[in-house]
Amino acid sequence: MTTIHFGQYCLQVTGEQPGDDHALQQLRERLAPPPHTLHEDMIVPAPLDAVVDVILETHISIEAAGGLVFNAEGALLMIRRRGCWDLPKGKLEPGETPAEGAVREVEEETGADKLQLAGHIADTYHTYHMYEQYVLKRTFWFGMKVMHDPVLAAQEEEDITAVRWVMPGEIPEVLEQTYPNIRTLLKEHYRL
Repeated sequence: MTTIHFGQYCLQVTGEQPGDDHALQQLRERLAPPPHTLHEDMIVPAPLDAVVDVILETHISIEAAGGLVFNAEGALLMIRRRGCWDLPKGKLEPGETPAEGAVREVEEETGADKLQLAGHIADTYHTYHMYEQYVLKRTFWFGMKVMHDPVLAAQEEEDITAVRWVMPGEIPEVLEQTYPNIRTLLKEHYRL
């Protein structure tokens, strides 16, 4: 099952084949009037690509990539952006693969270098409103390791005010101060 976050509400996509045309039409009707969002949680028994197609009738698509970066002690690299704990990520550049974009974004936003890519972990989806447009953002997440002690530096021009290593026991506290899609990703990764 895939979760697409619409602010505080979740759209659960079951991935069932074939899709339920009635459920897709209900989603289309709920998203049609501005602000093109959900006002309650919803489950849609349909393939993810069919649900995304319905959302893209009212939203533009942005693809991004980021990393769950772990050091030798098992701590997770996190950033503080706009008052919330977050993971380093950003929009893909033209011609860039998701893996390349994830490494570049982690390096730019945190200063961490010599990253060892461990593979694709998951994709997350969330929506937001920006510059008079409604956006569906898909983020490709990759596991990464860093075996040395890099000099960390927050990328201030991206509104990042802090970069730090978070130990596994601190994750529940961090979850209270993060975005819904990051909370979902970390809960799944840490099985919380």
